[in-house]
Amino acid sequence: MLTIKSLEGEVYPAETQVNRVRRVNGEREISLSFLWTDINAEFLDEIETGWQVNFQGDWFHLFNDKEDKYGNKEFDAVLDFFHHFNGFWHVDEVESKSMMVQESIVPLFQDTEYTVNAIDNFYANTMSYSKQQNSTERFLYFIGRHNAEFNIPIGTKTVQLRNRIGVRRNDVLIHEDDNLVDLNIDTDTGSFCTAIKGYYDFQAVDGNDEDTSEKEPTKTYDYISPMASKYGVYWGEPIHDERYSTLEGIREATRLKQEATWKTSFTLKADLFQTALNEGDEVRLVYPSKDINMYIRVVEINEVFDEEGDLIDAEYTFGNENISAEYRKMQYDAIQDVRDILLGKKPLPYNVLPKAMRQAADIILGDTDSVMDYRKDRMTGHHSKNEGNNITVNASGLVLHHNFEPTTAITHLGIVANALTVGWIDTNNIYIQGTEGHFIIDGDMLKATDYNNSELWTEIKPSGLTTKGTLTNIRPDYYVDSNGKEFGKYMENGIPNADVDVQRNRFMHPDVITFTGQRYVLDNRSDTPGVVNETYACENLRSTHNSKFITVGVGLSYNTDSGSNRALVEIVDQNTGQVVADLNVFLRGEDGTSWHDITFEVGVPDYASPLAYQLKLGSTLLSAKTVGMYVNRVRQHG
Repeated sequence: MLTIKSLEGEVYPAETQVNRVRRVNGEREISLSFLWTDINAEFLDEIETGWQVNFQGDWFHLFNDKEDKYGNKEFDAVLDFFHHFNGFWHVDEVESKSMMVQESIVPLFQDTEYTVNAIDNFYANTMSYSKQQNSTERFLYFIGRHNAEFNIPIGTKTVQLRNRIGVRRNDVLIHEDDNLVDLNIDTDTGSFCTAIKGYYDFQAVDGNDEDTSEKEPTKTYDYISPMASKYGVYWGEPIHDERYSTLEGIREATRLKQEATWKTSFTLKADLFQTALNEGDEVRLVYPSKDINMYIRVVEINEVFDEEGDLIDAEYTFGNENISAEYRKMQYDAIQDVRDILLGKKPLPYNVLPKAMRQAADIILGDTDSVMDYRKDRMTGHHSKNEGNNITVNASGLVLHHNFEPTTAITHLGIVANALTVGWIDTNNIYIQGTEGHFIIDGDMLKATDYNNSELWTEIKPSGLTTKGTLTNIRPDYYVDSNGKEFGKYMENGIPNADVDVQRNRFMHPDVITFTGQRYVLDNRSDTPGVVNETYACENLRSTHNSKFITVGVGLSYNTDSGSNRALVEIVDQNTGQVVADLNVFLRGEDGTSWHDITFEVGVPDYASPLAYQLKLGSTLLSAKTVGMYVNRVRQHG
């Protein structure tokens, strides 16, 4: 059952079948057909474009109305987020400005009904936009430039930004012989290849200074895809990049590049899953007759709901993303990146620097229109003992030669040099790519991010240092022994290896728990308040939330020469009354004391909140002060 709202704000119940489309780029739209029924008769004459409909907590705005001769009406409906953002217009403009998400996307949500949550980390990128754009245009443009994906959870007004939405659904399997109803495959093989050659381990030519000489690869690696056994060996564009120095690195790079040349999207119908899929989710598709066994990603969902709002049909489109959309995005990004390079806002890839150097020299030496002091088109200077070391300057730029080889050039394209030494850099963004990660410097911040995991980063600002999962701190006397054991490593990956004692206060249940000076003993006989299968307070544990885990060390004993009992130990959160950890140990009199660690998680520390727990002891059989418990240490760690 739906809810309809008129232009005047009047609300009506409605019944209709709903077709909903959800896409991985954040779009969500529905189409509806209102037939004459007793429920719909209250509004069907009046409903028109601009009315709103609430479906599963989302508000949609109706448009594209159609009416047949019987008075039945059909509408398309757009999600309120896009309708709302279409109403905010901007008259500012920016040309080639480096912006973080906090500068580009977040301001669009100020003074709106929606909030934005940047869940992952995103790199800065160069932005150029003009006047007379609404917030929807700006938002989608920024999303593309930051290589982000977004979704709006159904029924909420929170926009979530992620590097990649969805989860891998290992609980779902689509199989040709089981739940697959229909399948269409769309494959783009315009750049398909089955083999990639990779060059790596670059060394300076002729043993010259490695810092100044051009480098050549000393090793090669040929990646041949398993697909070559079917399609033959077709070589694609090789990888020739000085950043790759190891076999492992070039092997992974060639594999990923080859796999990216085969782009496939799947449109399929399957029996409805027990738990519905969401946009961005990955599931395994097994299609033996086509030799397909792979994970595929949901990029579009077409759902059909009956009048009661129950899902009755669903069609899924899978793939990395829609091929035509990917091609358009690739074209736009390529044009924008070239433009950024020409304007000096984006650094050139390292492996094209020699070509760029020759291009810069050709621009200067080929210019005959400049007016200079010594010649019509240029001013030249050379070393008196070596004419190969010279400089040429004209209105197009400057080029320096060393032994007749160009080494440094300055043109309108930027500066190209083998080495650069400066005392001051005034810039809004520098991007440095390495083999393990990359650096971003924008004048106010230096941020280093792991190449394989953007969740691992270190950020340095004038106000201080912040890291996520990357800080390792070792003492001055750190060493590794002959067995490989490390000593003196205080912190690793941002988590301290040291622990902190938790305050302990004796707090015994009267007439049931007593303390001998060394251990707590339990008396739950019939002439005491205690009973079996219940636990009773021994100690209160107090601390501030400084670590992620708490470990309580206990020793349990049955203090008789024979017989047995079962000791029960519980740790209770005194704020909630919930048992957060427990222990159930079988004890025999002749076995002596058994020692145990009880560890439980208290969550990511905020270093402020108080923690309060109670340690309790009990038994499953009567204990005449025979079940005992030592508490040797309580500590926080991790």
